Amino acid sequence: MIANLAIVVVFGIDLMTLLYMITQHQPSRRAEPDEKRPPLKLPLIGDLHSSPIDKPLANWDDWARRNGPITVSRLFGIAPVVILNSYEAVTELSSRRSQWYSNRPRSATMEIINGAEPGQSRFTMMHDYDDHLTLHSQTASSSLGALAAPRYRPLTELGNKQLLCDLSDALHGCPDGATISTATIYPHLERTQVTLRPANPPPPEDELLQEIIGTQAQVTHLAANPSLPDLIPTLRQLPESTSLKRAADELFATQLDLYTRLFHRGRDSDSWNPTEEALATAEKYTAVPGLDLAFALATSIQGGMETSSRQRRGSTTVRPPAARVANLLWAFDIMPVEGEEMDPWAMTVVGFMAMSKELRMRLKPRGDWVMEAIKRGPKIAAEDLDQVIGSVNDVEG
Repeated sequence: MIANLAIVVVFGIDLMTLLYMITQHQPSRRAEPDEKRPPLKLPLIGDLHSSPIDKPLANWDDWARRNGPITVSRLFGIAPVVILNSYEAVTELSSRRSQWYSNRPRSATMEIINGAEPGQSRFTMMHDYDDHLTLHSQTASSSLGALAAPRYRPLTELGNKQLLCDLSDALHGCPDGATISTATIYPHLERTQVTLRPANPPPPEDELLQEIIGTQAQVTHLAANPSLPDLIPTLRQLPESTSLKRAADELFATQLDLYTRLFHRGRDSDSWNPTEEALATAEKYTAVPGLDLAFALATSIQGGMETSSRQRRGSTTVRPPAARVANLLWAFDIMPVEGEEMDPWAMTVVGFMAMSKELRMRLKPRGDWVMEAIKRGPKIAAEDLDQVIGSVNDVEG
């Protein structure tokens, strides 16, 4: 019985795959003539492609030299992509000519759990490059980009001071007062990114912060690991009763509940924050549903929480890590732990990112004066956000 069932399942999958391939390659009768049809856009991405998974940066320069500034490959062995290996190529193709032929890699899985149409994923890394994405980019630029930097910079500076206070308290809980793990440090780095929300950053064990981090971890994992709908996109039409759709609907409901709460929190705040700015910007261009804004802001900020503490790349909001590193170097001597191997090339792949493997190190204060200075610094929890950031106003004018 089980063997027969397995044969039926395999046959069904093969049949759906065959039908999908036929429908993808068969020209539509209603399609425009070739001379009028615009060329198919290819995704343009930067990637640590074909590097060893345990040391993804080890052969990056050599691989880039062999393949040149632009090369073509297949994402997950499925979707054709153009990989950009140099800053010049990124500038030329992603900025100057992107409106002509640049696109984003699609993910049927992400579209299903976002409740979005094909190519319209609310996870904007996998959203088609179109007018809708351009509007999101305009909104993000004013609320999280360079224009907004002067507004949130004072808050990030307070966040850096709070980070030193948090690490100082964490070191007091260590047996020798100095040895600490990167796994202990990362939550504090992620916490500082939450200062972009219209609220004082909660402690690392705060339920809301853990909910944000947990939801983002689920979404990123699904985005970085293709599932059956990515191989056979027609499966997105499965009935709601299937386990696949039920799981997708459940995760979408989780995201919707969290992102809506965060959106309302920002909208109802008296102080300036990215949500207020995004609403002001959207009103000047076209009506953007609150749900879309909620998803765009949540994924941008949470993406910054991940990349800022691990890869130091991404949007303008993840640039403050340079200041955090400077603060750490000012306050502590960072020393290896005896018997602990520190390999700068060894990394762990987490979702779309490569982060250093967990290790223990010693953070030794440079002197008693450092700890005294940290204790004298203001705790961000005691600060009035209206005084730090200012009241609501449109940074674009």
